[in-house]
Amino acid sequence: MIDTDRPSKKNPRLRGSNEPFTVRPEKICLVPAGGTPDPACGEVRVAGTIRASLYLGERTRYTVDLDAGGQLVAVEQNRTTSATEAGTRQGHPVRLAWDRRFDQLLPVDQPIPVDAQPSQP
Repeated sequence: MIDTDRPSKKNPRLRGSNEPFTVRPEKICLVPAGGTPDPACGEVRVAGTIRASLYLGERTRYTVDLDAGGQLVAVEQNRTTSATEAGTRQGHPVRLAWDRRFDQLLPVDQPIPVDAQPSQP
């Protein structure tokens, strides 16, 4: 999840607003820090560090702490990655890239109106 208002003021509003948002993990391209993302990955780019990796056989799930604050999860299909290689990526800097149309706004914490709360037996 990326909360563009609370975690850090270093994040210059990736979406152009302060609304918290997320992106589905399979929509994110993971690129080595010095690498160039494929233009097909999309126009949004953000730097981070791999906090954790979980090798799941056909894919690896990466949890990335973003330099600008927040965290995202990305998954990659394991065409050439071994379990050992996936495990050694922890702590490595990366760039994430995705297409803006995959941004999903998250609800902002708001009180639930009394008449909308479920009744308790």
